[in-house]
Amino acid sequence: KFVKSATDPAGGTTAPSVTTQDCAGETVTLEPDGKAHMVVFLAHWCPHCNAEAPRLKAAIEAGVPEDVVVDIVPTGSNRLQPNWPPSEWVADMGLDDLPTFVDSEEGAIAAAYGLDGYPFIVELDKDFEVVERFSGEQAEGFFETQFAEPSNS
Repeated sequence: KFVKSATDPAGGTTAPSVTTQDCAGETVTLEPDGKAHMVVFLAHWCPHCNAEAPRLKAAIEAGVPEDVVVDIVPTGSNRLQPNWPPSEWVADMGLDDLPTFVDSEEGAIAAAYGLDGYPFIVELDKDFEVVERFSGEQAEGFFETQFAEPSNS
């Protein structure tokens, strides 16, 4: 689904499969399933994540291609922030109906995917290969553009 870019050094590498818990404490695995994935790493305390989450929700409501799964990874959790716990924040942002993979306190999933800023978005093709990664808050319309691009993967 997503258009490959020559700029990401991880492009074409297979993303790691991970097993963790969702916000309800159930065991879940992020792994290849024959669909493209947009894996969105968000930190509940991050002002950029708080700005981007509603835009992601609006884009999802506008329509995501059937061959794309949007996954949420709450990461970088901080118990000292007023919007703790991240599970409530995910629900408050209206993203709780998406597959959610809660990261460890150490950020193991984020590290495995190469997170270098918040928010962090990883686009994977149907073979679970990295198409491109985006770090930081994206411009208005980013998600709609990503969901509308023609397939080449």
